[in-house]
Amino acid sequence: MDTKAIEELIAIMDKAELTALRVDDGETKIELERNHGPLSSTALPLMADRVSALLAGKTESPEAAAVEDADESSILVRSPMVGMFYISPSPDEDPFVKVGQEVLSGQTLAIVEAMKMMNEITTPAPGIVVEVLAANGTQVRCSAWPPPPAKRTRAARAMFDKILIANRGEIAVRIIRACRAMDIKTVAVYSTADKHSLHVYLADESVCIGPPAARESYLNIAAILSAAKGTGAQAIHPGYGFLSENSTFAKLCRENDIVFIGPAPEVLDRMGNKSQARKTMMEAGVPVVPGTKEPVHHPEEALAMAREIGWPIMIKASSGGGGKGMRISHDEHDFSEQFSIAQRESVGAFGDNTMYLERCVLNPRHVEVQIIADTYGTVVALGERDCSVQRNHQKMIEESPSPVMTGRVRDEMLEAAVRAAQAVGYTSAGTIEFLLDDKLNYYFMEMNTRIQVEHPVTEMVTGTDLVEEMIRVAAGDPLTFTQDDITYRGHAIECRVNAEQPERGFLPSPGTISQMHLPGGNGVRVDTAAYDGYEITPYYDSMIAKVIVHGRDRTEAIAKMRTALEEMVVVGVKTNLDFQYAIMENETFAAGLADTSFIERFMKGEV
Repeated sequence: MDTKAIEELIAIMDKAELTALRVDDGETKIELERNHGPLSSTALPLMADRVSALLAGKTESPEAAAVEDADESSILVRSPMVGMFYISPSPDEDPFVKVGQEVLSGQTLAIVEAMKMMNEITTPAPGIVVEVLAANGTQVRCSAWPPPPAKRTRAARAMFDKILIANRGEIAVRIIRACRAMDIKTVAVYSTADKHSLHVYLADESVCIGPPAARESYLNIAAILSAAKGTGAQAIHPGYGFLSENSTFAKLCRENDIVFIGPAPEVLDRMGNKSQARKTMMEAGVPVVPGTKEPVHHPEEALAMAREIGWPIMIKASSGGGGKGMRISHDEHDFSEQFSIAQRESVGAFGDNTMYLERCVLNPRHVEVQIIADTYGTVVALGERDCSVQRNHQKMIEESPSPVMTGRVRDEMLEAAVRAAQAVGYTSAGTIEFLLDDKLNYYFMEMNTRIQVEHPVTEMVTGTDLVEEMIRVAAGDPLTFTQDDITYRGHAIECRVNAEQPERGFLPSPGTISQMHLPGGNGVRVDTAAYDGYEITPYYDSMIAKVIVHGRDRTEAIAKMRTALEEMVVVGVKTNLDFQYAIMENETFAAGLADTSFIERFMKGEV
């Protein structure tokens, strides 16, 4: 179905004053829907040809704009380090940018080679390249960078009028609420399974992007870009999961002049590959668990490396996440088998057979640092979260601050997190995840280049709004706070209430919520997209709600969480409410001694 045919469908909707239209011509399925007022004939052009060309890498770069004289509002982008300056990826390739070219925020301008690592220099704000002041292949010095926030490019972007949320569930609702507070219109996308979801009702506009399967809807890049273009959305917030860390999606947003609310695609590429991220952190001086520096593909090669590292060994997928492609080898005899299993999982889940090895830190704590960075070089660390209580390698309870953290270790860890973000030229919200052993030694594990499920606990103890800050950064604004502005108040805990059966290995429990009562009171926050009559489908995550509490100290926070979980009622599906309550009553958890093995031992009655 071509663009003309789609426009004709839209015209039919207008003429008949229809609110929804579904067409299936055997090859293409299209569903159009509007919530507010009539659509014009150009309101939702899916631009199938354009998007297909982009996905195939067939787009052509626009001609360079004419150069205007620089004025006092121009930004001088300086190198943040000493090194060799290169204007192109290699001598036989075109330069990253040319004089007169329009550039977007986060776009690569050049690279500086330092300490055997290529460091990207990116644009701090949208604008036009006026002049390149360094010669290719010459050494540049580290200078005062960035310039004062007041000095913006002439082409600096105004705040967005409309944002599309490329997600569902509670995070989509969370983003819509942040946009409303900022007086920004929103567009919801949804699958046919989510037609009656809360985010669809709350958004100003909504567009159906496909059937229930995520690969045909929430992972359908063409459909999402078409929805953004058709509704006039200037930016896309990906939330977490789905396309939030997909560099191809971020690149296509850039090529379509749509702002991706997150880091640059080049950063997503670098940090999305966990073996590459590990190498980058090692070169930046961030502590990492002993292991391989280069990716591994073959069992024989991996075994030889394992003998040098020593057992027990953690085998991990380079493109992994959510506990997939991860196995522990306890000795040489089981290594090849565990490696093959992990590699098969990686291929099945991510289409990638690239693996890496780490010395297994037995029963560590999982502690992460929330960071946020703007396009002016400011990186702020907003404290740590302890996410050690996990089932099946997936977090269940998070809290801030960590109950075992000392002031010295916290300061060191936060500094390391900032250094990690600076090493990759990071912008937007992100999380540096560390493993913490029983002697409080910490090791870089991975970087999550997105907002995280557990971000509310950080918001509760710091008084910040991370989603609003992400939007401001993406629009080219500086952060509204500095590191010196960040203070920590009290203690926050988050419990993920899921439709699942803990007694059956946390098997999901889909169904319809016939009745639900949410807790409240001072210091209680509930993030949810569920309501009476809401269906928990088998297609997506089984989360019902996040219950977050804040107290003056950890003891008070635990008491508030017990009260909140006891008050919450969900009828129609099985939940982990009782299981979460039992954890709050557990002496080991109350003492702050729960590590990543806690739930396994808790289920066995050992703690």
